[in-house]
Amino acid sequence: MDNFLDPNIASVLGTLLRDKVRPTVPLKVIATSDIGEFAVIALQQPKVYLGQTLSIAGDNLTYGEIDAVFRDVRGKPLPTTYAFVGVALNLVVKDLRTMCV
Repeated sequence: MDNFLDPNIASVLGTLLRDKVRPTVPLKVIATSDIGEFAVIALQQPKVYLGQTLSIAGDNLTYGEIDAVFRDVRGKPLPTTYAFVGVALNLVVKDLRTMCV
């Protein structure tokens, strides 16, 4: 969820989640520190993890749940920006279109 700490990125992500992802669809999120812990394990045991693909996530949260966490931690709602920013990104970035179905 570290991406939500940068106000510019958080506002774009918040807008995409609010406008493009159905309210009941959860987003898999993970802290960069958690990724680092998995990386250490994989580097310490290369024979086990070489060539493997791992799906890791710290939390599985909907927009409403992410907004609630943001309000609890920051004391304000998840920032958003103009809807056209999310629409434009969604048109340009194929992965976002895939994620937003």
